[in-house]
Amino acid sequence: MFRVSCIQLRSNDNLQYNLIRTKRLIRKAIKQKTDFIITPEVSSLFSLNKKKLLKICTSMDRDVYLNEIKKIAKKYKKWILIGSLIIKVSKNKLVNRSVLLDKTGRIRTYYDKIHMYDAKLSKFEKYRESKTFKPGKKIKIVNLPWGKLGLSICYDLRFPNMYRKMSKKGAIFLSIPSAFTDTTGKRHWHTLLKARAIENFSYVFAPGQAGKHCNGRKTYGHSMIVSPDGKILKELKKSEGVVTVSIDPKLPKNRLGLAKWLFDKKNPLTSRVFVNRIWQMHFGKGLSSSTDDLGSQGTLPNYPELLDWLSIQFVKSNWNIKKLHKLILLSATYQQNSINDIHIMTNDPENNLLARGPSFRMSAEMIRDNALSISGLLVNKLGGKSVYPYQPEGIWDLSDKVWKYKYEHDKGDGLYRRSLYTFWKRSAPPPSMLIFDTPNRDACSVKRTLTSTPLQALVLLNDPQYTEVARVLAESVLIQNNNNIESALEIAFRKVIGRRPLISELESIASFYEDELNIFKLQPKKTMTYLNVGEKILSKKSMPYKTAAMAKVISGLLNTSEAIMIR
Repeated sequence: MFRVSCIQLRSNDNLQYNLIRTKRLIRKAIKQKTDFIITPEVSSLFSLNKKKLLKICTSMDRDVYLNEIKKIAKKYKKWILIGSLIIKVSKNKLVNRSVLLDKTGRIRTYYDKIHMYDAKLSKFEKYRESKTFKPGKKIKIVNLPWGKLGLSICYDLRFPNMYRKMSKKGAIFLSIPSAFTDTTGKRHWHTLLKARAIENFSYVFAPGQAGKHCNGRKTYGHSMIVSPDGKILKELKKSEGVVTVSIDPKLPKNRLGLAKWLFDKKNPLTSRVFVNRIWQMHFGKGLSSSTDDLGSQGTLPNYPELLDWLSIQFVKSNWNIKKLHKLILLSATYQQNSINDIHIMTNDPENNLLARGPSFRMSAEMIRDNALSISGLLVNKLGGKSVYPYQPEGIWDLSDKVWKYKYEHDKGDGLYRRSLYTFWKRSAPPPSMLIFDTPNRDACSVKRTLTSTPLQALVLLNDPQYTEVARVLAESVLIQNNNNIESALEIAFRKVIGRRPLISELESIASFYEDELNIFKLQPKKTMTYLNVGEKILSKKSMPYKTAAMAKVISGLLNTSEAIMIR
């Protein structure tokens, strides 16, 4: 464990002034018990005037700023990286140089900025570093007591290959002292720093210049330290100052290191994010509605103490997901009635305060799996290859003319596996899934949009999978009840809806059954066509007309909101 500090300056073209400001902020960092201090780019001199720089700047051994910082490093026994000095290397050329001092004040290494900032941001704002500075040629990596550090400066940030090379050579820290313009900083600074951290699974130290300078240039500031997963550990926006963070670099730089970091006791984010997503699964939305972002930009939880408590319990249970589900499902909060009343609707229409039980539509996969389960068709086998359930003909052909495979649905168990195992062609996803708002998998989707459209009703009424489900369940309830229609209707209702029917409801579905029975009796061919939808063979014990009529009733029940709602 060690502490690192990034200093944010507003340097000008007065070397003594910059030195005084730097010393003051270094001492401030030392009071914060830091081990390693980094200053921003052009800490000693900030000027765009080449003639002035050539006149003031000297060789490295004669540099006043450098020699004074050496004394501080030695006195306080601190490692200090001067983000950059402007060093004169010839009569007409300068270099932009990072200099690393160890705790004895000795120069361990230095790095010359490789990539020159030659850019035209607008009619009035343009830069041409290559006219003033000689570019460096070598990437520099140095051993610190805490791990390897890769050196870079400002515009280097835009060249990811440079950092990949550092990473491959073992760098777990990346220093990027900068003087980013306010214009480009607003657009790219945060994004690029996070990208370099994530790409290389490295800590990024990024001290910056901030504010208006003597030459009229305005810099962005926002000095920060970024963790390997792209999280900003600490940030200073516009004023001069210091950001200090404790870092434990001992984790290996591989998947194992990432896993250990994710589940470290000092990292509360993993358990909070997971618990919030499980809560969303059961209640339709998380305790924090922004389940895809629990950072500073996300929505605050409605009950932060509850989220914290559940997260702690989850970790204490050794990350036992079943126990987490049980804890939520057995709670009085979850077991409340989901029926709304005027008082609740008026005061809490979105149920943010959890005054009633959850009520929301099932996901596409749940709707299908639930239908298969209540009919007895669901195959509970775990694992295995992908399966090909029913799908309209020609879908794959329409999506890709050169696709050489023809879609053929499975026979037998493959038709009745959980939706999890469905083969997914991204250019032609299963249409019955898409209609119920399953994502097309072009990108990760944490929270689905739930819609209500006529197409969903048409799927439940006409899709072969749901037609087959209705018929098989109709056969089952009729055979089990010896063709007693009243009993069969009640059991079918309970299986599909999940409660006992009211007398009025039972009378209504009985009337519907009689109407359908009479229609089927008049159309024997239509009856048999309807009963032979799907691969499941019709039972010899079935009475065709009664089975078809009962299947129509079940099909209608499957198409009600109660059948596809979690409530």
